[in-house]
Amino acid sequence: MQKIVFGPHSLPEIEGQLIRPPHPSPLTLHPSLLTFHRKLKKVNLIISIDTECDRYHNWEVRQPLSFQNIEDQKTTLFPLFKKHGIKATYLISPEVLKDDAAMQVFDEVKKEHEFGSHLHVEFIEPEANMDSRWAKGVQAELTPEVEFAKLENLTNLFESRFGYKPISFRAGRFGASAHTIKHLAALGYKVDSSFRPYSRVQFKNNTVVDAWGVYHQPYFPDFSDFKKKSTQREILELPVTLVQPTLQKLPKSIIAGMGMYNHPLRRVIRKLNIDTDEQWLRPQRHGLDHLCKISDWVMDNTPKNQVPVLNMMFHSSELTPGTSPYCATAADVANYLETLDGYFSYLNKNYQLCSIGLGEAYEKYVSK
Repeated sequence: MQKIVFGPHSLPEIEGQLIRPPHPSPLTLHPSLLTFHRKLKKVNLIISIDTECDRYHNWEVRQPLSFQNIEDQKTTLFPLFKKHGIKATYLISPEVLKDDAAMQVFDEVKKEHEFGSHLHVEFIEPEANMDSRWAKGVQAELTPEVEFAKLENLTNLFESRFGYKPISFRAGRFGASAHTIKHLAALGYKVDSSFRPYSRVQFKNNTVVDAWGVYHQPYFPDFSDFKKKSTQREILELPVTLVQPTLQKLPKSIIAGMGMYNHPLRRVIRKLNIDTDEQWLRPQRHGLDHLCKISDWVMDNTPKNQVPVLNMMFHSSELTPGTSPYCATAADVANYLETLDGYFSYLNKNYQLCSIGLGEAYEKYVSK
């Protein structure tokens, strides 16, 4: 239970009645008062969806390319988003942009949602391979010149489909390079969401993307080190919402160096059996109760002078049976939708929910 300390001039008023606690003792909030207290808080919710072709349960690409999961958006997510007034951000991969039928699905909701780009390097020139059975390549493995060329071609392809340039982006597999932020800024992007806090992934050729120590709320990153804030205002970094309440008590300078599994401090934490499990705001990883607890934690631990941002991500293919590792049956999809339905209802009930597109976040921060 949360507590609130009342001063001599800080009596809360509910429906015209003053609530007078024993003075000077703290008052433990009754659940109904806790809901009222939280309802005063505003939250910016972003639903960012990696929008891709159909896969198999092990992420293998279905060949020939198919897009049933895109068609299914019309009967799964579109109605749910409309019910709750949710503005989603669909970050679209090249193979989807190249498919006429898939793009017609999004033509119907262009005014209701935001659209940005998403790069799986296999599906865009130079050296595209549309017959690839896997999408394991990442930008961090590319030379700066090839990465920029692929990003530029992706941006141009998006513009040819939508009639405007994208301003929001996420790297496939969270595999952004040290040059990605600078490249995106040069191409006119305003928001990137390519980094997953508390992750360190080694790809082929010993390529490593280490996101330990990135900020949890939106910030303007340094072009030479995405973990650091800078004075540039060209592009905003907005990581997905993933928290580790225990580790977040440590100074950021220490967390930033803890990416290696055998880091001395991580060894000590494991030896002491301290819980450091990541809490990722993703529907397929957690049930409704846990998603709500993650959100409450973010709301309660964001500085009071900031409006908290919750950035939930998932894949478009997660809502079609058998096209991702997550929902194997129609019943699984129904449970997934039920979880999202309950989550949106919870936020609407307990907070001042503001559903925004990923790119919209830029204007909210650039003037600060």
